[in-house]
Amino acid sequence: MLFKEDNPVPEKLWSFETSERFQTCTLCGSPLTAEGNQYLIEKAYKKDEVIFEYAICFPCREQVMEDLSVLSLKRIANYFEEHVDLEARRKQLEGQDRSNLDAWLSHCLIKGTPIDQSPEHHICGHFMDLHMLQDVLPYALSHEAMEDIIELFSSETLGIMEDLSDKLFGLDIPNNILIL
Repeated sequence: MLFKEDNPVPEKLWSFETSERFQTCTLCGSPLTAEGNQYLIEKAYKKDEVIFEYAICFPCREQVMEDLSVLSLKRIANYFEEHVDLEARRKQLEGQDRSNLDAWLSHCLIKGTPIDQSPEHHICGHFMDLHMLQDVLPYALSHEAMEDIIELFSSETLGIMEDLSDKLFGLDIPNNILIL
């Protein structure tokens, strides 16, 4: 995990609704920016339009991960192992300007296809207080990759994702949340 004090949360991962940094966990409302707090931000796009966004603290993420079925978690872990060469990604991005988020988000992490060619895509980042952590994250996933991942969910996990979607947004969009 790479942490730099001079690597603030990029505006692309600020809240679309408020045009500011996320301040609280979308699920539990706890403050995100207190020293040492880690959290994830996910934003989903249809072309350039934000479909949904959320920030989730690590305690909430851990709880969600514990609720997912073991079968789904195994399938997803295997899928990522088969399709993502993490060491190659690290090497590829080593020389990149860390403030240039486009280098990290220009292609789908799994498919390798340009993100701007996907009808929908997701971006996800890992943060601590007001700073972005960079290692594998941030990354982008194309619509095609998201469809592959959703196919790996057991019926139990789909139900959990529906409940989570309802808690986060008040609507049912289980095919669009990643949280992994």
